[in-house]
Amino acid sequence: RKTTGYLCCSYCYKTNLIIERQGMKVPESKKATIDHIIPTSKGGDPFDYANLCVSCGTCNHEKSDMSVEDYLIYKGNQSQILWYKKFIVFLNKTTYKLLTRP
Repeated sequence: RKTTGYLCCSYCYKTNLIIERQGMKVPESKKATIDHIIPTSKGGDPFDYANLCVSCGTCNHEKSDMSVEDYLIYKGNQSQILWYKKFIVFLNKTTYKLLTRP
């Protein structure tokens, strides 16, 4: 089975993350993990695919139960924070249009 590919961390953009299989030992920094965008401890749905993203083990561990915005501020990635804020505005406008459509 193929264990590496095009998986990329959503937070640090590390590429070629490895899916750990039974019996494998993969370093945290190279391990592909699934992160809850809105942490389940803060009301995020654990089963909603829209609340999941790929992250490396290091970022997933560091982010813990922080919001994406708080984590990006913690990481100090200003360009990613700006993109995230614009994306949230876009989502809010799109959601409003969908909800108010006749």
